[in-house]
Amino acid sequence: MVNKVRIFLIFAVLGVISLSSYQYFSKFSTPIGQVNLKPLESGVDIEIENFKLVNEDASSKTWELTADRAQVLRDEKRTELKNVELKLRQEGGQDFRISADNGVMQNEGQDIQLEGHVRLVGQPRVLLDHIETPAAKPAG
Repeated sequence: MVNKVRIFLIFAVLGVISLSSYQYFSKFSTPIGQVNLKPLESGVDIEIENFKLVNEDASSKTWELTADRAQVLRDEKRTELKNVELKLRQEGGQDFRISADNGVMQNEGQDIQLEGHVRLVGQPRVLLDHIETPAAKPAG
């Protein structure tokens, strides 16, 4: 009888320890957030949800790129973005935002192409002042 009580108490203690460990580690998170592992589409090396890329000068941010999802395709040297927003900070407090449904960023040169409901909010003159006019083509 005493042995049966001891075995029951040992299993009860092991059960409480197991339950406590499960509850402690189920709330454990990484510094980058929740990590979900799932199969990726063909050609996609990395998929990132809540993507954020920031360019900073010595004193402040010059631009910030965010997207709901980014898929990195290393072989094609590009990153496909969904629900993209680009915030640009200019000198003199003239900030503006460009957003779009989709975008493609070239990984090496960081050129960005936006598609689908592209919107510009802010002072468009700042953007127009930075656009270079194409060189005139010779006639002929």
